[in-house]
Amino acid sequence: MYYLFRFLQQSFNDALEHCGLIQRLEYHPDTLVTAILRDVQAGLETGPHEYQFTNRGSRAANSEARIAPGEALALTTLALVNRGRPRADGHIRLVPRPCQRMTLREVLANTAQFAHPLLCVEGAYFVLHVGK
Repeated sequence: MYYLFRFLQQSFNDALEHCGLIQRLEYHPDTLVTAILRDVQAGLETGPHEYQFTNRGSRAANSEARIAPGEALALTTLALVNRGRPRADGHIRLVPRPCQRMTLREVLANTAQFAHPLLCVEGAYFVLHVGK
């Protein structure tokens, strides 16, 4: 389970950036989410902390299972639960919700799960939350 951090946002972002976990990238709205996830993963793997991932496709390499390239990525998109409304304890939950076959434009149009204007926009940037 993932939680969206809403308070002391700049301090939290600074800590994530120090760990190499924030990337500021710009894309055309018609870019497939799969391409974005590949770029994010590559940036994390080649960054100063050299994070390592095992793609789902490599785990199935010894079997006869065929995994689509977009589904083989180690990272997936995270969606807001309950349109981003806080639970009784004040937390906003995120859950894995693959949307690799979607374009960035389609993700931006989905304000209920991915593009809530108050929770998924920081300054002039849309924030795409991803997880493993």
